Amino acid sequence: MSKVVILTISVLSWPCLIVIIPCIVLYFTLFSRFRAIAPQLKRLESNSRSKVFTICQEVMDQLVTIRAYNVQPEFRAQFRELASENINMQFHSNGITKWAAFRLSLIGAGMAFLIIFVAMMISPLTPSIAQYASIIVSYGYSIQTGMISIIETLTNTEQEIPAIERMIEFAQLENEEELHNRLVKTNPQKQSKDNQGLDVSNLMMRYRPELQTALKGVNVHINKKEHVAVVGRTGSGKSSLAITLFKLYQPENGHNIQLNDEHISHLPLYEARRKLAIIPQEPYLFSGTLRQQLCEYTRNKAEGLPLDGLERIPDQKLWELLEAVQLDDYVKQQPGGLDCIVVGNGENFSSGQRQLVCVVRALLRDAEVVILDEATAYVDQKTDQIIQKIVKEYLKDKIVISIAHRLDTVLGMDKVLVMDQGKVAEFGTKEELMQIEDGIFRELALKANIAIEQK
Repeated sequence: MSKVVILTISVLSWPCLIVIIPCIVLYFTLFSRFRAIAPQLKRLESNSRSKVFTICQEVMDQLVTIRAYNVQPEFRAQFRELASENINMQFHSNGITKWAAFRLSLIGAGMAFLIIFVAMMISPLTPSIAQYASIIVSYGYSIQTGMISIIETLTNTEQEIPAIERMIEFAQLENEEELHNRLVKTNPQKQSKDNQGLDVSNLMMRYRPELQTALKGVNVHINKKEHVAVVGRTGSGKSSLAITLFKLYQPENGHNIQLNDEHISHLPLYEARRKLAIIPQEPYLFSGTLRQQLCEYTRNKAEGLPLDGLERIPDQKLWELLEAVQLDDYVKQQPGGLDCIVVGNGENFSSGQRQLVCVVRALLRDAEVVILDEATAYVDQKTDQIIQKIVKEYLKDKIVISIAHRLDTVLGMDKVLVMDQGKVAEFGTKEELMQIEDGIFRELALKANIAIEQK
């Protein structure tokens, strides 16, 4: 519309171009300065708003703990600080919009005034222009509105560009299965050897290409049915080892992971992950039913996912394992039994009950390797005893790798793997490691006042 108005005025009163052209240049000069700042302020405002949402979610999730430790004032102060930061960013983001709008209105009003002034001045001199003077005056007022509308549309688009950029970034993330398959092709498979257990060789991993390696050539052999505790100081690579075994981050070329006689490092991604099971430190349950949490066939069927190679787990087996973790009585009391509703993150279950459901889920996978990422960190003593009993009775024929953040959890393990700066520093039985003078495990055990009997 603005283009038509400007074109009409230019044809009817060409001297008005002396005013129109400089004003259009001013419009887009102002817009170029605005667009250099506005998207960055929008990003800052979005980031600060995310922090406010995050702390609100954290407080809602940990409200009981916060009240128990009487630290409400600290969280209120932290919330006020983050909210103040967000309000500050909103103020600047809205302020620059008002700054641009005021100057656009000023330029538009000045342009309309000058067009009308020029038209009125030359009308008595040129009869052909005089007969269109009323049209020029009428259109002169509409130029301001049209130009402001164009610039505001462009500025609003510029301000929302960060959201589109983030969507594009996520849309262009490489499929992890395709990435895994490409890395497998470039990572030559080593010759199979007679192996019983889990053999990891030259395992290296970095979280991002520009960062240093978090794992620096891990080499370890775990015998069949062995239970191994992984210990080490903060940042030694304990959790990095677990997530690399699951291929959540792809390791560097030249590694090999062999389970018995099978190179799981070169299997298709999801097939390789089926060889492993994990009992996480922080249990998480998806919304749905309890049966869907435990039975992969039921979950995939409900979500319309492929059912290839999956079988429905009989109710008898589910009840048997629920009884083993002492959850059967609670589940029977719920409406629907095994089909009882589980809300998001299992909020209708206690933390200990969620962890026990994760234990049952790991047992049902019947994986040859089970990883415990400090599974008893956030549970009470009774739940801790149940989990320890399950590990001894139901996982006695499995390879168990326990990521131990507390040293007292290693006492029931067969061997101890000590990580230091992404490498295997020590590996052996507890008694053997205690004999190493200046050894890391010995130092940690003495600091924790843990007594280990010598055989």
